[in-house]
Amino acid sequence: MKFFINPKKVSIYFLLITQFLGALNDNIFKLLVVYLLIHVQGTENAPTILSIAGAVFVVPFLLFSSAAGVLADKISKQKIIVLTKIAEAAIMALSIPAVIFQTDYMLYFLLFLMAAQSSVFGPSKYGIIPEIVEKKKVSKANGLLTSLTFLAIIIGTFLASFIIDITHYNFFFTALTCFAIAVLGFLASLKIEKTPAKKSTRKINPLFFIEIYQTLSLASKRKYLITACLGSAFFLFVGGYVQLNIIPYAIEALSLTEVGGGYLFLPTAVGIAVGSVIAGKLTKEKVNPALSCIAGIFMSLFLILLSFFSHHLIAVILILAVLGMFGGMFLIPFDSFIQIKSPEARRGQIIAAASFLSFIGVLAASGYLYLMSSIFDFSPS
Repeated sequence: MKFFINPKKVSIYFLLITQFLGALNDNIFKLLVVYLLIHVQGTENAPTILSIAGAVFVVPFLLFSSAAGVLADKISKQKIIVLTKIAEAAIMALSIPAVIFQTDYMLYFLLFLMAAQSSVFGPSKYGIIPEIVEKKKVSKANGLLTSLTFLAIIIGTFLASFIIDITHYNFFFTALTCFAIAVLGFLASLKIEKTPAKKSTRKINPLFFIEIYQTLSLASKRKYLITACLGSAFFLFVGGYVQLNIIPYAIEALSLTEVGGGYLFLPTAVGIAVGSVIAGKLTKEKVNPALSCIAGIFMSLFLILLSFFSHHLIAVILILAVLGMFGGMFLIPFDSFIQIKSPEARRGQIIAAASFLSFIGVLAASGYLYLMSSIFDFSPS
């Protein structure tokens, strides 16, 4: 006897697995590039390397997010997800010789390509959620997606630091790990239910800034939708800056190595994962951005405390965990609000425009780190 499983009921799980493996790979590979370049060029160049890596990783999101949003509204989102996973596997295969020869320009270029496929993946992974789950479960699905994303950051950060640590800086083995994860992500994506194309008549505009402006103008006509986009972008600015600054912070304030500093990502990511689940449970079937306002106040408070306790490792770990928790509670209501309140025919483009604003925030974080460390010569703390 054959047993059939409804694809709609399992698609969300395979989407979560695909996203988890993609986020895992993003973080392992990004840290692989950073650790390798710091190892070759010296810890004194850590802030500059992190600023460049941060900028290189975010620029594709600015260049391609608009086009990715148009594609998500034009062709099947499931097809886009599968194709981006194929691209990820190819990029990780190319990273192996780049790591062997320790070519900095090639590593930065592959980091750019990795981010490019992630930017195309983004609008489809979020936009497909309302197509494969019931409306009342969208917020919960978003909570799970964000929670698993930051669980992937936890494991990815740990694995990148741990593998390089125990193998005594064997970057080749780490690159092989990235390739294996990419292949698993591709296999998981094949199990996501095939969704119909929305067949939008809109075309990709090479002048994507105009496309973004038009989409944000549309969003501004929906009550609080543009506010939610800006709130989500603010989270990425704060998160991007903390992530980039934490390794120089650990080296200077806490006297850790760059790999030891990488472990400090863990309490923040754990906190965000917990906060995301809490936000999903608190909002339940009703999306309430008021939770973001409350969480934002506490997020700011713990950022200030992080500066005051910069020489106390245990205090820093606890502060980062609580900071992450309020960060997750800040983000989830905004992202859920954007997905639910966006017009269905333009949902992919609005999500892409919100993503564009978010990565403007990440790029601003890279520029701000460079300004503070290299121009003004301020300490990381």
